[in-house]
Amino acid sequence: MSYMTQEHKKEINANLKPILKKYGVKGRLGVNHHSVLVLNLFSGKIDFMESYNRMGRILTKRRYGSDAQYQDATRDQVNIFHTDRWYDGEAKAFFAEVLPILNGANTSRENFDESDAMTDYFHVGWYVNVNVGRWDRNYEVTA
Repeated sequence: MSYMTQEHKKEINANLKPILKKYGVKGRLGVNHHSVLVLNLFSGKIDFMESYNRMGRILTKRRYGSDAQYQDATRDQVNIFHTDRWYDGEAKAFFAEVLPILNGANTSRENFDESDAMTDYFHVGWYVNVNVGRWDRNYEVTA
């Protein structure tokens, strides 16, 4: 059963703060339903959405031959398993550093995934969500 405590969140947050400061990004770490660790990114120097939209147009054009039907996004619920595909440049480097921390690297307890989708069995230490912006406000790029 997945489980995330406030104490473990504080331990992860201590490792996360230097990375956020290094990249000039403002965000907040939270826990939902005692099983999901959530990183909400509000503003910063990295233009995540420009990177996401550029890669989205490239992938859409590659798949359909045209990017005419692609609509630019203003916020994103990040697919943590495909950040190397949907982001490039500094955004990709940011996620490469942040995701291991969110999964408990250098803490007292590391995340694990012993799930088996074939038998409909899901067993993880905790789930990880990353949001760029929120449902009610977009991510802001600062100078």
